[in-house]
Amino acid sequence: MDLVCDVCDERFRHRGALSNHRRRHARAQATLAGRRGAEPGGDGPGAVAPVAAGAAGLPEPDRAAGATADDGDARGGRAASRRVASIGDACGDDETNDGRERGRPLSGTESDDDDSDSDDDSYGGSDDDSDDGVERDNCGAATDQPPESDSSGRAALDTSDASRTPELNSAHLRFVSMAQRARLSERQVDAVLAYVRESSFSDLRTLPRHARTLGRRVDAWGSLLASASRRPPVPGDALVAPATFVQRTFVHGDYKLSVHLRDIWAVIAETFLLDAAAAPQLHFGATTPRAADGSRLYSQMWTGSWWSRAEEALPWGTDLLAVILHIDDTPVWNKALGPVYVTLGNLPTAARRVHANLPVLAYLPKLDAPSGVRKTAAFRAAKRALLHLILAEIVRPLDEVRRLGGVGVWVAGRHRHVLPQLALIVADNEEKALLSLAYKKKTSARPCHHCHVPGVRLGDTVGTSLAPFPARRVHEAQEVVQAASGRGRAAAAARRLAKEMSLHSMRNGLWIDGFSVYTSMPPDLLHEADLGVWKRLVTALFDWLERTAPRAADELDQRLHAMTAAPAPAIKRFGASGFRGLQRAEGKHLQSTMALLPLALVDLPGVDVTEVCHLAAEWLDIYMFLQSTEVAGSELAAWQVKAAAWGERLREWLRSVGSADGVFPKLHHLLGGHMRDAIKRYGVPAGFDAGAFEGRHVSSTKAPARLASRSTDLVAQLAKRARRDEYLDTLTHHVDTPAATAARTATAQYGGVAHGSAALSWPGEALDMAKLERTLRIRKLAEITATFLREEAPDDIPAEAGTAAVLTGRLPALHMHRLRLASGALAYAHPAFRGAARYDDVAVSAPGGATWFARLVAPACFVLPSGRTVEAVLVRWYETATTQAGRASTTATARTRLAVASCARVRPGDPGLDWCLPEQLLYRVALVPDWTQPGTFYVNEFLARLLGACGGGADGPSADDDSSDSDRGGDRLAAALAA
Repeated sequence: MDLVCDVCDERFRHRGALSNHRRRHARAQATLAGRRGAEPGGDGPGAVAPVAAGAAGLPEPDRAAGATADDGDARGGRAASRRVASIGDACGDDETNDGRERGRPLSGTESDDDDSDSDDDSYGGSDDDSDDGVERDNCGAATDQPPESDSSGRAALDTSDASRTPELNSAHLRFVSMAQRARLSERQVDAVLAYVRESSFSDLRTLPRHARTLGRRVDAWGSLLASASRRPPVPGDALVAPATFVQRTFVHGDYKLSVHLRDIWAVIAETFLLDAAAAPQLHFGATTPRAADGSRLYSQMWTGSWWSRAEEALPWGTDLLAVILHIDDTPVWNKALGPVYVTLGNLPTAARRVHANLPVLAYLPKLDAPSGVRKTAAFRAAKRALLHLILAEIVRPLDEVRRLGGVGVWVAGRHRHVLPQLALIVADNEEKALLSLAYKKKTSARPCHHCHVPGVRLGDTVGTSLAPFPARRVHEAQEVVQAASGRGRAAAAARRLAKEMSLHSMRNGLWIDGFSVYTSMPPDLLHEADLGVWKRLVTALFDWLERTAPRAADELDQRLHAMTAAPAPAIKRFGASGFRGLQRAEGKHLQSTMALLPLALVDLPGVDVTEVCHLAAEWLDIYMFLQSTEVAGSELAAWQVKAAAWGERLREWLRSVGSADGVFPKLHHLLGGHMRDAIKRYGVPAGFDAGAFEGRHVSSTKAPARLASRSTDLVAQLAKRARRDEYLDTLTHHVDTPAATAARTATAQYGGVAHGSAALSWPGEALDMAKLERTLRIRKLAEITATFLREEAPDDIPAEAGTAAVLTGRLPALHMHRLRLASGALAYAHPAFRGAARYDDVAVSAPGGATWFARLVAPACFVLPSGRTVEAVLVRWYETATTQAGRASTTATARTRLAVASCARVRPGDPGLDWCLPEQLLYRVALVPDWTQPGTFYVNEFLARLLGACGGGADGPSADDDSSDSDRGGDRLAAALAA
């Protein structure tokens, strides 16, 4: 039978969906009826103008099908009793599924840290039009009552919720429609609503009618302030050109290319030297710290050997500015666009990751031509020649300043004579080959753009690290190219030599004084480690399993999906098809497999994966070392030996599984000695990791490209947007009042201190001890709670067990849904978090310095008779699981388990419930099923080690702490519960 709405004729597949749809019609009818009752001449002085049915997009429902008033009052009473002592009326909010408090904008700390990278539709949030046939209340929970029916057999319309449904007037509907059509996210809408609430009416009235007018005002004022620098000009400042984008056209033969770029020296002076926020953070002068064993300690860029040698060549009294460029192609509008960013190595690594300290220098479009022309040698040569013409123009201002001997400028209240020097370029392997004009094919004679290693020795990680091949030299390349440009036998011999060197015989635009384009493009973690060596291991593993054991490949994909279905810190979710179902394996997916693969391979049926399991487990140690913030010289030498040996084992395994990729350039770059040399030259890899620029790609290129008009030049729009972002940053420093700046500073300081404490938030409902006992299927929960509270507050709880239990059962308490752990991460105990229940697992500090593991059950806040509050968390303990007996130690499975020997095995206790303080909860943990013993789990120590090496990952402390939530104050909570 077709289920059709008798109001709007919309068809449904299930009766439950139709009932929910009719309920919305009833709510609209009640809203309109209430408005008509408040018309002039009605029953109240607060009358409003009537709204005709359908005027605001709300149809007039059938009144004959409405529910009775008595039924509405009864159900409304049940709803009211369910909201007793609830702060913020969580069930009445439209944001219940997200667990957010009413009236508070969604900030970075309001969302799950590790879920922020997932797709919006991956959470499976509940919807009123869901076709599951289950009727749900406003909190998203399934109800036991079937839909009521009238005599005609149709489900009766329920108007009981209309009394507590927020009014939707035409202004609200226009705003929601505008946000929906503009494709704004919930976070963006929350930011707009927060701005409207915090702004005065006079400020809102001064807003112009069009966004274009407001943007022109920002550009005009920002240009004025930028031209006068971000601080008042000081006598002795060097005069520089404005840091504005200009369009230049470069021509080579029959080909030409238009590029938007700016003066690099003007950008450096405006963004760093003259900026009140960046200038005080600049470091001048090389340092040579020592480790405890006396070896050199490498950390920031100024601790490397490059800085020391560069300063030795400077004139006396001159300070060095280490310029860093980042170039990486980004796909936008089905085209490849290469943004060029600039920053300074004088800034600490953390400051270099701030988007304001990564200004866009140029946008490099790719030379395009018909498909037949793109394959010709002339087109490829023109493409390389135009790129180097542009690069020469980009770095030309630096060379000019160097030829002048530097310039004088006031930096952070001190006059300095500075001289800029191009230090390094961060790029992918393909871009490095184009920048160095080396052959990019691994089958060439010299496939490395760093050194002269022959192709037959490319995979010899041990040999190339012990006896490195000589590095490419700029003067050698210049001599060969100059000789090859002539005529005669000498020129022909030079061209043959260039081919043997795997070098394109044309002039390089990066041949400038003091910079070696061959040794100053170090390997980085994102491209060489994540998207290089590790990706090759994972793809080779799945290719081998698909050929030899397809069922094992399917099982591995199912395990990866199961291990990422539950939220885990810093883990990217995999779809139902696992790794093979990804359209594109991104860096975050591959980083997730580093923590998942060793445990996912344990007891994989039908195939022996012992060696690859050991390789995966040992890789994490190699990778973690490169994530360190400080590296001693002795540790670096030991790491190089271990990494080279691991590379040889990887090659042997790749050959054993029939992979033809046992030799590839990224293996040589990372493990063959070049990463070791880069650390000695430029400090730890975090300072030249391309992953630090990925967020900048999104903010400056990808996100603006999605909003750009296709009727105008894309690059021009991106350049204008990038410049306006800088103007906004400039205006913020000047427009902010001292009071607002002081308040923001105090908030930041308070948030930094509060990260070390736990805080409960997101109130759900009044804690019902009897209901909790029935849900958990346990007894004497009141006695357990009374014992805990008597230990925490002996003066408030009587010593007699029976009296204490009775008093505890009557204490007002609030059931919470979220808490902040001691590590600063968020943990959840929410029955309907984004449409699904979520109860996180945490590590708990135990007496004697031990660590226990437990699952969150019910965070709560109790109000004692004295008025003080006690925050507590009900947890279910995990107990240590015994090793499965009868397993021979010589089997392949037992040898595979040796790779995960560091991971403890636990199982849920029965019942194992206990109350503990929030301060005892340390950090979130991820439990992985033991595939051979149901109900037993591994504690994923690989993830904990990876997060520790990366400084907490995506689940670390947030700069915007939420410990000042309205539900934290004891007096306020007690007053709310008493009311």
